[in-house]
Amino acid sequence: MAHPDPDDVPAVPELPPGMAAQLPAPPREALALGGPLTLPEGRGIPWLIRHDGGGWLALYDPDAAGTTLVDLATLAGRARWNARLVGDRLQLDDQAASVPIGAGRGARRLVARARVAAWAGIGHRPDREVAPSPWCEPSGGALDAWLAQGLDPDDAVIALLPTATTAPLDDPWQPEAVAAWHWVLTRRRHLLVAVSELGAVVEAELPDATVVVDGTGRCRSGERAFRLPRSRLAVARRIAGLAGLTGAARVREAARRLARDGDAQGRRQAAALIEGLGDEGDLLDPLRRAVVEGVLPDAAGALPEPLSTQVAALPERGLPAAAMVMWEEAWPVSPALTDAIIATTRARDAAWALSLHAAVHTRREMSRERDRVDPQADLALAEHMLEVGESDGVAGLLTRHLPEDRARDEAEALLAPTDVDQRTRAILWALARAAVLEASDPAPWLAALARRSPLARESHEALADHDGPLRAAAARAVAVLDGQLRAPQRETPDGLAALEDATLDDAALDRCRYPAGRDQSVTRRLAEALAKVDPPDAGALRDYCERLDRDRYPQASRALTDAALLLGMPAVPAFVSRGERRVGVRAHADPEPFLVIGHDHLADGDARMDPRELAFAVGSELAHLRFGHARATSGDVWAGLWDKGGTALSVTGALVPLLDVFAVGGRLARAGRVGATAAGALGSLSGLTGRGGDDEPSTVRGLATDEARLLAVHRTLQLSADRVGLLLAGDPGAAVRAMMLMHPRLHGELAVAERTGLAAALDRRGPDGQLLLPHLALRVAALLAFWIDPERLDLVRRASPAPREQAEGAKVPC
Repeated sequence: MAHPDPDDVPAVPELPPGMAAQLPAPPREALALGGPLTLPEGRGIPWLIRHDGGGWLALYDPDAAGTTLVDLATLAGRARWNARLVGDRLQLDDQAASVPIGAGRGARRLVARARVAAWAGIGHRPDREVAPSPWCEPSGGALDAWLAQGLDPDDAVIALLPTATTAPLDDPWQPEAVAAWHWVLTRRRHLLVAVSELGAVVEAELPDATVVVDGTGRCRSGERAFRLPRSRLAVARRIAGLAGLTGAARVREAARRLARDGDAQGRRQAAALIEGLGDEGDLLDPLRRAVVEGVLPDAAGALPEPLSTQVAALPERGLPAAAMVMWEEAWPVSPALTDAIIATTRARDAAWALSLHAAVHTRREMSRERDRVDPQADLALAEHMLEVGESDGVAGLLTRHLPEDRARDEAEALLAPTDVDQRTRAILWALARAAVLEASDPAPWLAALARRSPLARESHEALADHDGPLRAAAARAVAVLDGQLRAPQRETPDGLAALEDATLDDAALDRCRYPAGRDQSVTRRLAEALAKVDPPDAGALRDYCERLDRDRYPQASRALTDAALLLGMPAVPAFVSRGERRVGVRAHADPEPFLVIGHDHLADGDARMDPRELAFAVGSELAHLRFGHARATSGDVWAGLWDKGGTALSVTGALVPLLDVFAVGGRLARAGRVGATAAGALGSLSGLTGRGGDDEPSTVRGLATDEARLLAVHRTLQLSADRVGLLLAGDPGAAVRAMMLMHPRLHGELAVAERTGLAAALDRRGPDGQLLLPHLALRVAALLAFWIDPERLDLVRRASPAPREQAEGAKVPC
């Protein structure tokens, strides 16, 4: 590129009258010298004129209005140029023409361009735009003329560095002239070139081989050696290897290195190099330009046009997937652009795009810190693999993201799942699909998915579609979520049977506890903290309440006997209450255990329970006694919290381990310490408190942070009791009906659930977006998760028939 000169001459000044018409070619530059001169060719005022193929010395005779043209090339041996401070002079034979003061540099440039054009022997070429860049340092003047005339117009300049080595020039116009060698690397050429100030050119071709650069700046290419200033050694080392490439390969590798350097000038040069490939371009050049120009997808992840169309066509245009992988790894492609390329090609040819996706995934994983994994990235790759029918490796890719802690796994089966829980569900579904492709059993993964999505009908439906021990249980879960809550007959297939006249040992009973609440020491501390409500006087109950008569109430008596046998408890006295307590089933521990059953559950009416429903209601209440929950019913919890205040706070230190894993309100309350802000704790309780308990206030405003945590722990106790009730009932629909029948506030909700479907009824929300029945929804979700849990089936199988003497001893006394 020509650089501006303060003493440059006008390109084409006004020529003398008639002179322009006598020129055989249009002038490009012209400059009048001081004269006149008398030469053998003619006499007149001398002008320097440059045209497309060279230059003239024009002698204009104003008297004769004629012009004599002398080709500058014929003046070799006669012309000498003297550069002087007070003005340059052109010596011709024994005469001299003076250059106007201030126009010396412009005159020398005119002569140089004319002489280089004559040396090249070609017509006019426009000045080449070689912008300064990390690898190009054009010095202007005569070198610009060589760049325009000495290189093919489409030969891209990759590197142009002035060296510290000079070349002697045999120039008759300027004897003993020297010029610095320039190291030049283009798409087609590799050479040293020196151009004098007056246009004498000398070239030295270098081999297409890697240049050796040592630490002192000495460079060697074949038989040629030259030296670079230390300031240019870094660039020299970057381009040394490029000399060993040729053609388009040299250009693309140069563009790649310039792009990786991250310099704005370098990126502009890289883009120009790729654009200049023209017919030598390949399928990946549009992507290379996008990289160096910093093209990014939009907010939706879409590539701009026409790049999107070009990328989408890569598979069908025959680009090998392996070539795409190698390109993406070598070039500094932004992650966003890589992901957009994968998505775009995947939509056209998912199998082709998988190679790139897998390679990118591996590289990104290796670049992350040790022990850090990206479950979302693993899931995305697994889904891509499954899309094209490749299941190998999916399990190894995804199982590491499943919770290792069974308690935490169940605690995260929530109503309003967190992002983590949603991701785990997707992982489980992908594992199930992989098992199908591998012709192995997908049922374990589908069962785990259903436990993570217990209120999602489709999760259970997918499990029900596969043979296995949980198929019947999953089908029943689907029916329950559809609103078919009435339990089938007690004579049902294995896996749906109720436990009658059976018993469980202590180890099995411990497995009945909700996983997040199996620390019995915590349970006992909670019971002590909440023991505010005095139990009813058992003597008064004998005098004023109806005893549960096994002949009058055989179904309730049978439920009580089965529960006592299963839990390994002695006979528990039971009473039938009327009046304000005619609805509900409540167990009390002190001074001796007894049970109170609301009369409405035994008499004809809307609250009447069938045998399975009674089995759940009675079994879950006795489980509270068996597990040491004492007065841990909802009403007692609230009374204890409101009254005991600081006493309740005294036990929270023992409860922190349990609180850390128990799920509340759609996310885990992993506070880790007592003393988190009340706002955070109360917000996390939105899924466990509120309407839905038997006597709970509708909000938790005013409840202290640690007291709210106590209530959250209480929920784990209820879920443990519900699991025992489900074992005894043998049907989740019966369990749900019993839950709702025991609370007058929920009687109307039972009709809604049976009409619209249980899932739809539990998902109803208020104006604030919160669930209307959060506590019930949580209990149902945990119940259904246990229903399709292989652990429940194992407990059913392990239950042993109760010995006859134990069965007799467990009968309810009259």
